[in-house]
Amino acid sequence: MLDWIIFGCGAGCLIIGLWLYRSLKCVLDIQKPAGMLMSYVNSGAKEISARNSKRALVALVIFMVVIVGSQMAMGESHNVFVPIVMVMGTIAAIMTSYFMSEISTQGLVAVYEALKESESFFMRQMGKLAASVSLVSLGILIMVSALSLKMVSFFSGSVEATLLRTISPLLKEIHWAHYTGYATHFHHFQIIEITVVLLAFCLGTTIYTVSVRLSGSIYAKIVDVFSDSVGRTEYDLLEDDLRNPGSIPDLVGDQVSNVMGMGMVIYECILFCIAAANVLRMMTLNSLADLTQPQVLSMLLEPLLLFVVGSMISAVILLAKLWCNFKSWGIRTLMVMSYLALILGAFLGEYFGILMPSFSWLVVTGSFIGMALTLNNHWATSVKGGRVQFVIGSFGSSAVSGFLSGALVAVGAIIVPILGVVTAVVVPFLLTEGQGLTAGFHGVALVLVALLSPAGLVMSLGTLGAVSDNVRGISEMVMDSEESLIRSREQDANGTEPSILLKTFAIVSGMTSCLFLLVFLGRRLMYHLMMRGSVEHRIVEDLFDDLNLTLMNPHVIGGLIWGCLIIVIFTGLLIAAVRSGGVILTEQIRDQMANKSGIWTGESLPDYHEVIERIHGYSHRWMRGVLGTMVVMSFSTVWLFGVEGSMATLMGAIVAGLFVSLFSNYVGGIWRNAKKVMEISPEHAADSNAYSACVFVDGIGDILKDTVAPTLYILVKMMGIIIVLFGVLALS
Repeated sequence: MLDWIIFGCGAGCLIIGLWLYRSLKCVLDIQKPAGMLMSYVNSGAKEISARNSKRALVALVIFMVVIVGSQMAMGESHNVFVPIVMVMGTIAAIMTSYFMSEISTQGLVAVYEALKESESFFMRQMGKLAASVSLVSLGILIMVSALSLKMVSFFSGSVEATLLRTISPLLKEIHWAHYTGYATHFHHFQIIEITVVLLAFCLGTTIYTVSVRLSGSIYAKIVDVFSDSVGRTEYDLLEDDLRNPGSIPDLVGDQVSNVMGMGMVIYECILFCIAAANVLRMMTLNSLADLTQPQVLSMLLEPLLLFVVGSMISAVILLAKLWCNFKSWGIRTLMVMSYLALILGAFLGEYFGILMPSFSWLVVTGSFIGMALTLNNHWATSVKGGRVQFVIGSFGSSAVSGFLSGALVAVGAIIVPILGVVTAVVVPFLLTEGQGLTAGFHGVALVLVALLSPAGLVMSLGTLGAVSDNVRGISEMVMDSEESLIRSREQDANGTEPSILLKTFAIVSGMTSCLFLLVFLGRRLMYHLMMRGSVEHRIVEDLFDDLNLTLMNPHVIGGLIWGCLIIVIFTGLLIAAVRSGGVILTEQIRDQMANKSGIWTGESLPDYHEVIERIHGYSHRWMRGVLGTMVVMSFSTVWLFGVEGSMATLMGAIVAGLFVSLFSNYVGGIWRNAKKVMEISPEHAADSNAYSACVFVDGIGDILKDTVAPTLYILVKMMGIIIVLFGVLALS
């Protein structure tokens, strides 16, 4: 019954989100200048979304063939649910991405129209748009999660009854000798089934997330950075001048990268943490033999229930702000209120005996980490804060001084997130002291679920940043009144802060959740050895005791260095992709400006579609190159360093990637806000040399913030999943 209640909560979020969307939706009148621009943006975003979906489905088929082939090679072809749940994960991701794109691009028209009326109405419409995107995507996420766990609960019955009698008599005949040898360890067989099924579901989601985030970030930064720099330096055009062939593709890139891309990153992060918590909870049990199917199902629903409660709290607080129009409730206030309400709910659950004491303290840990990240983000990136003003003052001396000042502030800003990761790992092990390695990691998973539980707010942050940026762009393109321009520029400056916070949440939760892959790798290796008859049944802690994971092992040292090198290679490839694409875009802009004389007089517009078509195709070619490099390095890791070295490689990549991602995120955001403050401040705009230096440095920071920072963790997680799913085949 509880799983259907959770499903109903998701359906409720979906309905409310669609109602909010209908309440702000306006007709797209292409006869108006703004309507014409939005028709370009809408068609470009839909085209990119459709291409991403097709490529993701092709990649899904390839992965399914490889997985089924590897299972057959290892004698594990009994798990027929892996391909099914992979398809479910990919289709769910595509559906969510489509709704996010459709709502954000269509709703942008209503937000822009509100810009010309009043500031309060404009802010209310923007809040409605962000809330509708987050609630619709949140509703789909909750509903899909409830259905997938309902499907996984199928495995909580008798393995012999479900797999050997119900599915196929042929499987019973082939594998009877293996299964009867482990008749007393059915619960461990079930754990492996659930592990593989849930990981396959996350892999299906990750396939589409990689396509959207990786190619979208490369595309967005090419058209953002290079169209602006070429337009300014060679043609004296503003960033969003319609005569620039890269102006409309820039708006499309914001929708694809910051709305769909970052939304799918959080979507995949939440799913992976819930799945990891489920699997690790099952691993902590000594036996499932005495548990009924409803009892096992209730354990599977624990992390999902925590996420749903936190999401409902954040959704109610967000709707209360929209309904009552509380202007004093900013992002910090909303996030802190959500976490405090979640903590109160955890202690009430403990008081009434619903939750274990350690469970409530894990919720407290995740909530305090979330509040710390929120406050630290405001301290470092707020346009009204002293850190941004300090960087602006440094640009008055020289570009080098401003560059170093921003880097210095970013170094101070990453301290709190790093301490948050340490807290998320250490505190659960202290609370579960003596219960084993798996119990500790289960606590880490619950901390991360609590951290991400205000998803109604978290998933709207990327929308706020992208919408504020695009509203300013459209306002400048159609040359609005001075009052509207000032209002849009001020909101654009304020929109960077929530965007940076969203990326911080994604990096911290994503990199920390990659630690679970270490446990899954050990468990999968143990299961493979059991099926081969090489070892007797042992729990995962016993397996780790047999592994030499100390620095005295040269494979461990080599693996750590190899993992750090992988981060360096990934970062270099991402920067090289944007640089090479910038050369192509520069040629496109110069060619159109030279051959279409009507652009200067306003008689004709540039061919925006040609730019979108070429740069998007280019970004996908680079994405395939980056992913190919990742696959090669994943398999080379297994072959070069074995089990111990593979674990050390993942650990090195996680640690190095955490530092590089956080630093790139904060330094890019600080430089970005410094430039935006200088644009809206007359005293700063008068200093042309300082502003020019800031624009140049901001181009570098944009690539770090929007391409490197949110992409590294996806590549690390994808590499870890490949090692878990396919590495055992190479080891055997």
